Amino acid sequence: MTDVDRAILDAWEIIRPRLQSNPHELHRRLARRRQTMLRRPMRHCCLALRANDLRINAYHWIITPEHALFLNHPDHPYTPIEHQVLIQTPQLRKFYTPVRLDGWGEEVPDLAKMLGCSPSMLHRARIRGFFRERTIPLLGGKRGKPVPILHYDRSLFPGGTWFFQAPHSILGGAWSWLPDLLPDDFEQSVIRTPLFRRNPEGMRSGADILVRHPCNQYTDDYRFIGWRWLCPGCKKQVRKIYYPLPMRLLSGFLNPDPALEFGGADILVCHPYDDPPPTFACAKCHNILHFTSLYQSGWNNLIAHLTAGLLFGHEVTPPPWFQLGGRKRARIRQLNRPSPRRDQVLRRLLNGWSNHRIQRDLQITKGALDSHLQNLFRQHDTPDRHALFAKLAPALSKRSASNGPPLNQHERAAQRRFQVQTLLLQGLPLKQMMGKLKTDHPTLMRDLHAIYRHHDLPPTKGPNNARRALAKKLGIELPPIGAELMTIKVQDLHAQGLPIPQIAKQLHRCQAVIKRHLKKLSLPAPAPVGAGFPRPPHDNREPAAS
Repeated sequence: MTDVDRAILDAWEIIRPRLQSNPHELHRRLARRRQTMLRRPMRHCCLALRANDLRINAYHWIITPEHALFLNHPDHPYTPIEHQVLIQTPQLRKFYTPVRLDGWGEEVPDLAKMLGCSPSMLHRARIRGFFRERTIPLLGGKRGKPVPILHYDRSLFPGGTWFFQAPHSILGGAWSWLPDLLPDDFEQSVIRTPLFRRNPEGMRSGADILVRHPCNQYTDDYRFIGWRWLCPGCKKQVRKIYYPLPMRLLSGFLNPDPALEFGGADILVCHPYDDPPPTFACAKCHNILHFTSLYQSGWNNLIAHLTAGLLFGHEVTPPPWFQLGGRKRARIRQLNRPSPRRDQVLRRLLNGWSNHRIQRDLQITKGALDSHLQNLFRQHDTPDRHALFAKLAPALSKRSASNGPPLNQHERAAQRRFQVQTLLLQGLPLKQMMGKLKTDHPTLMRDLHAIYRHHDLPPTKGPNNARRALAKKLGIELPPIGAELMTIKVQDLHAQGLPIPQIAKQLHRCQAVIKRHLKKLSLPAPAPVGAGFPRPPHDNREPAAS
């Protein structure tokens, strides 16, 4: 009995009296059996059969035709053909058992032979640090490089998922005897078809496609890359086929089904719990459910399957050593690994090229170039391209050191906006600012809006209110602008004794505007021409008749 078994039985002793006294709660839990989640078999309860298993040959399996794998056959010289594999229980029990590495370890070819793969398939697992390695020079009289010996603490499963890794330890060890649960007389024929890919000449031309000719007549333009099963259900080419096996923990410890003690056989008619179909098919046909320890839903799905829907995940306390969340795979840092593309980006950057020119020359996307640049900045501890050029330029020639990388669009905009803010606080109008910066009106307005957003200034009504708010926030005395400047001009001309019509004509404004500015000065308007003369009295008499 494992820790999960004890946790489930402890939770069952608490939930069982509640279900006996509350039939509504019992039916609510049994109704979960009709949900799609409980009808999906768990991955660790499925026996997986790989199409590229090198141990599937005519010496141990029944293959029709027998000469399908013989490359020297006159009917198909040097070309494997499509064939039919008869899957039987003895072969599965022989080849799909856990592989245990002893304390001495195993050599790479020997371990690959035990797992039914090639040594090159273990190369990626060795790079990722999946195995522990030690090297022994001249082992078995083998000259050259020291012979690597691989070590792994847990058992390896030929039908596993990631690098033949066994399922999570919280799932128990029932996966190790899955072939023993098969019926002794089980047989199923599955078609295995070869997969061909175009030769490197065709791959360089962009025609890297996978083909399967219906007549199995392949030309020299294609090369063999592996095998695929033809799924008996959906008739699609798949890498693996699965045989799900029913495994229920709580039902095995208590009764064939714990619900029988509450309602008898009649309750199973309302809430049936059928086993998955006993046949090999792809993962999509069986709708296989994978267990994950990253989220709370993984623990809930496991408890629901082990208890046939009678318990929820939050009702069962996980073992202390089991932790939800966190990183699933250990992080392996690869030191001293060359990066040719990053070196090409650095060489062109130090030559003074722009980002657009580097992207166009190397035929890479903007996102890929930004990723390379960020890695270079992090590697050399520099904030941007110019600091990186200043750090590495002394090691280059004088020609490369004299020419720095050009400014990109964001850097040019930042430099221009600094000048715009300086001219803005000097009180210059927009036309003079466009003339000095040699830019257009839409660009200048975008820069102004960006400056106001940077200083967190709300949008204000009026042409110069935002400029005054910016000067007030920065503590700068802003010179008279806009209406203030016009008021000062009107005051100067009014002090010279000019009448309103002449002031309006000289400033190209109407007389109403001049009067409004004079009203701001709280000064009396100048008297019109002819002021001081008495006004003639109004004559109300009728005009004399002619």
